[in-house]
Amino acid sequence: MKAPTTRASGSAPGLSKRTSGRPRSEKTRQAILKAAFHLLKREGFDGVSTQQIAIEAGVSTATLYRWWDNKQAILLDAYLETTRDLLP
Repeated sequence: MKAPTTRASGSAPGLSKRTSGRPRSEKTRQAILKAAFHLLKREGFDGVSTQQIAIEAGVSTATLYRWWDNKQAILLDAYLETTRDLLP
């Protein structure tokens, strides 16, 4: 059974905060963001699905939804994470 998730007050929209369970893997998160950004560049926003992101990252779609609420949140996080160093 899936552990309940709640959004922490002040947390970014689209990101879920877990209330219990095993700690999340930062390595997995980075693989998802890398896959999402790669697909975003190649396919464009409308051409990307959560299933494609999961397959390219080597995870299940359930894993995506443990970190983010929806595709928009994943792609936004991937874009910001990747371009952060380019911004002043």
